[in-house]
Formats: sequence, C-alpha cells, structure tokens
Amino acid sequence: MCLATTACLKDASLSSRSRLHISSKSFSRVVSTLTTKDIQALLTQWVYESGCPRLIGSFTFSRKRNVVELELKQDTTIKGSKKFLGSLVIRVQELEGSFSQTILLEDSVTKYELTCHSKVRRNKKKKIPLISGDEVDMDLNQMDPECPILWIRIDPDLKVIRELQFEQADYNWQCELRYERDILSQFEALEALKRYPSQNTRETLGTVLDSSHCFYRVRIECAHVLTH
Repeated sequence: MCLATTACLKDASLSSRSRLHISSKSFSRVVSTLTTKDIQALLTQWVYESGCPRLIGSFTFSRKRNVVELELKQDTTIKGSKKFLGSLVIRVQELEGSFSQTILLEDSVTKYELTCHSKVRRNKKKKIPLISGDEVDMDLNQMDPECPILWIRIDPDLKVIRELQFEQADYNWQCELRYERDILSQFEALEALKRYPSQNTRETLGTVLDSSHCFYRVRIECAHVLTH
C-alpha cells in the first residue's frame, strides 16, 4: 500500500506502476504465508469459478422435543447455481430472546434440529428481548400458540454469497417486519408478505408505514406492497 501510494503521488511512469500489479496466484501465496492458512478452497469457489448457491429452506417446530426442525435444500438445476460446502449461521428469534447457531452444509438436502430455548406462550402480550438489546412489547394473538418461534433468519450477516428462498408463516414475516431492527431483514419480510394478502398483513404494513421510527425506504416499500 505504501509503494502504491508513493507511486500515485509522484506520478510514476506506467512501467514502474506495472511492477505493483499482483496476480491472484501470487496474492494467495502472500496471504497463505502471512496467515499460515490455506485459502485455496475459498479461491476455487469464489474467484476461479462462477455462480452462487441457491438455498431453499423451511422449518417446523416439534413441541414434544422442543426443537426447531430446519431443512435447507440446494437447487443446482438452475443455470448459474452451484453447490455450497461450508458453515452457515441460523438466527432464531424466540419468545425468550434471539439465539444464533452455526450449521454445516455438506449435502444437497440438509436437515438440522436446533434447540429451542423458550416454552410455549401463556400470555397474549409479552416483552420480547431482541438481538439489538432492545425489549419490545408484542401482541402474540396472531401467532401459533403451540410455537414459541417468532421468526428465523438464514445467514443474517450476509457472510455467504447466495440466493435464498425461505418459507415461514405469514405471522412470522409480519413480526419480522414490525419488530426486527435490521433493514435488510425488513425488506426480506416485505418481499415475502406480497404472497400473503390478508387483513393482518395490511394492518402490519400500515403500522410500519405510519411509524416515524422506521427507515424511510422501508416505509416507501410498505406503500408499494399495499398497492398490490
């Protein structure tokens, strides 16, 4: 970086600047030398090859065992899609708080059981702790009384380049839009709620649209979804 900065400041010639160029192969060698880590698998997947994984997911809750049964499929039939091998973070927002777990994707179909930390609700209203540290009062009348899961996010920090199609109930998306503080999560919920044109969805969209605490682009998108 110091050499590159000096060359730019001194208006160096083209020949001298060409010596500052670095190839992918030499860059990987330098990284491996400095970090003592082999990044060849990462380079093969994200640099030398094209395409990205396409994930299709859904979940069910087993009250008897108090676990979330998560299923993730990798669709490699579409042009540009590729199989992903690696770890993926799953964040579950429960009645008792937000919990993250890391799973390993190895096969075309992956099934995992995630431990649930909450019990089935007893009250219609409850103060829920969020990942942001805030606590919010939620009206739980519309959610499944047999399931303490409010919503689930796959790879919430966008660590993996991927396409994702995740299925959860309409009240899960409504809660995610209304109470999740992450803007990208709110946009995901808005996109999903287009498939659930119900009175509860309209009320949720109207609440977010009228809220001065929400990001203005989220409120604009709420207005667009309402027109559908």
